[in-house]
Amino acid sequence: MKTTSKKPMRYIIRNKEILGGAPTIKGTRIPAERLEHLVNQGYREENIRKEFPGIRVGVIRGALSELVSLGVSEARRLNAS
Repeated sequence: MKTTSKKPMRYIIRNKEILGGAPTIKGTRIPAERLEHLVNQGYREENIRKEFPGIRVGVIRGALSELVSLGVSEARRLNAS
């Protein structure tokens, strides 16, 4: 996955076979954009865990951390590319 971030992404991935290559949370078909929207709506980690109970806590935390490190504008570019 191409980003301008220097660290490789471990929890937000792209796979052409999943949602046409849109960024998703690792091990799921959940778009990273959905996670970003939940955060923007004020959801906290515990709310996100309730929303997606099948996802391991470490994966949620890792994906949230990667979204934060990308910043909003870069995360949107990632979703658009």
